[in-house]
Amino acid sequence: MTGGRRSGMGTTAIRLVWPILMAFLPGCALIERVTHDPWLSFVFKVINFGILMVILIRFLKKPLGNFLRNRQLKIKQALEDARKAKAQAEQKMQEYEKRLANIDTEIERIHRTLKEEGEKEKAKIIQEAEQMAARIRQKAQATAQKEIRVAQRILREEIADLAVRLAEEMLKRGMTKADQKKLVEEYVDRMETLR
Repeated sequence: MTGGRRSGMGTTAIRLVWPILMAFLPGCALIERVTHDPWLSFVFKVINFGILMVILIRFLKKPLGNFLRNRQLKIKQALEDARKAKAQAEQKMQEYEKRLANIDTEIERIHRTLKEEGEKEKAKIIQEAEQMAARIRQKAQATAQKEIRVAQRILREEIADLAVRLAEEMLKRGMTKADQKKLVEEYVDRMETLR
């Protein structure tokens, strides 16, 4: 946008200045040829230059003034934007410095929190393991009690069978009192060994 304006202003200036130069330059050359007087030629050149300056100022004053004013406003705006950007950058830098200053404290806090959570989880796992071990012990005791009852029942049945067989043997042999005493002692001994 700025380049387009500059080229537009430059084109306008060239269009204005070019015809004026073309009109005055041949006049200077003509005076010098005719008079051969260097002073007169010099005066004519000064007058031509003055007229050229008046014409240039007259036609270029407004566009050149606008251009310079716009340029000045753009520079002021750019400086203001740069000041704002610098202020924002300094503010961000201060925020980051505060964060960096507190980073050790933050790391320590996170470390402490993780350690506490780890301890809680460890205690929870230990408690669950102890509860599971207690349930396993209870089941094992219940299973052992059941097995003991089954073994006792089987033992009683065997004892009953043995007693019946002994009774049959005693009846078959026609036992004496000494034989009966001996059988009872054997029976008691077997019972004690089975327990």
